Amino acid sequence: MANKEKLLDALSYGRAEVRSFVAALNEAQRAVIGAVDHWSAKDIVGHFSEWVARLVSDLELAGQAQDAPHEVPPNYDQIDDANTEIYKQYEALTWEEVVAKMERSFAAIIAHAQAASPDELDDTHRIPWREGRPLWRMLVGTAVEHPILHLGYYHVENGNITEAARLQETSVALLLELDDSPAWRGAQVYNLACIQALSGQADKALANLGEALHLNPDLLEWSKQDPDLAGLHDHPAYQVLYAI
Repeated sequence: MANKEKLLDALSYGRAEVRSFVAALNEAQRAVIGAVDHWSAKDIVGHFSEWVARLVSDLELAGQAQDAPHEVPPNYDQIDDANTEIYKQYEALTWEEVVAKMERSFAAIIAHAQAASPDELDDTHRIPWREGRPLWRMLVGTAVEHPILHLGYYHVENGNITEAARLQETSVALLLELDDSPAWRGAQVYNLACIQALSGQADKALANLGEALHLNPDLLEWSKQDPDLAGLHDHPAYQVLYAI
C-alpha cells in the first residue's frame, strides 16, 4: 500500500504542475483553437480535468448507501469515443471556465484522498464498476500520471524538450516512492521512456524501455504498437530488444 503522506504529496505535485503550465502560457498559446484530432492547450487541460472530475463523481456515487437510488455511470471502455465527447463538452468553454473546472476537480480528488483510510486507499473494490486497481492507483493515475504525460506531449510538440523531460523525471521520482512492486516501477520507467523517445533521446529511451519491460513484462505487447515509441523502431538496439 502507498504511504498516504507520499500519495498526498504526489497529488499536490500534479496540481501544482498543472497550475504552473496554465500560468506560463502566453496569449498566443491561449488563443490557439484546437481540433478533435489535434488539441490545443485549453483542450488538454479540459481533457484531463474532466477525467479527474469523472473519478470524483464515481467516488461520490460509490459512497452512497447501498439502497440509495442511483444510476451506474456509463462504461468508458471506448476511450476514443469518450475523449471525443469530452473535447466537444469543453470546446466552447472559455479559459476561465476550464481553469475553474480544473481547480474544483483537483481540489475534490485531493480531499477524497485526505479523507480515505489506509484500507480504503488499498481497496480494489472501492468503485465497483472500476474494480481491479486499488483506489490510490486510480487517484495517482488520473490526477498525476495522466496530466503529466499530456503536458509532456504538449512540450515535446512545441519544442520544449527540457521541460518535457523535467516533468516526467520529477513525476517518476515521486511515483516510484509509492510502491516498490516491479509492475508499478516498470510502468513509471516506461512512461519516462515514452517522453524520451518522443524528444529524440533514443539512447536513454531504449535503456529505460528495456528496464521497464524487464520489470513489467505485461507492457511488452502494447509497447510494440505504442505510437510514442515509433521513432525507435529502426534503431538496432530496439530490434535487439524485441528479438526474443
